[in-house]
Amino acid sequence: MNKKTAVITSNGDNLTSEVDSRFGRCSYMIFIDPLTMEYESVKNPFLEEISGVGPKTAQFIIDRGVNLVLTGEPGPHAEEVLKSSGIKVIPGLSGRKNQEVLKNYTKNA
Repeated sequence: MNKKTAVITSNGDNLTSEVDSRFGRCSYMIFIDPLTMEYESVKNPFLEEISGVGPKTAQFIIDRGVNLVLTGEPGPHAEEVLKSSGIKVIPGLSGRKNQEVLKNYTKNA
C-alpha cells in the first residue's frame, strides 16, 4: 500500500466508524491519503500494553510517514513526540464520524 499522509485514531476499522476519544489506546488507526481516500486500517498493536502506549503509538505513526493526526485527546507525551517530528495534530474530534472529520479537514485545508 502506498504511503498515507494522514491518520485517524478510530474506534472501528472503516471510515463510517467514529474518532476514538483515546489516542494511545485507540482501537484502530486508519492511515489515509485524503486526496484519493485510499486507506488502510490497522488494529492498534499497543492496545493491551500496560504503559507508554501514547509515545509508542506516536512513534508507530511517525514511522509510517504520516504528517497529520486527527484524534480525540492525545496525552502530553504522545503529543510532544508527534509535534517534535513536525506532525500536525488536530485533537478534540472524538465521537465524530471519520468521514465527516476527513471531509471537513480537506474542505478547510
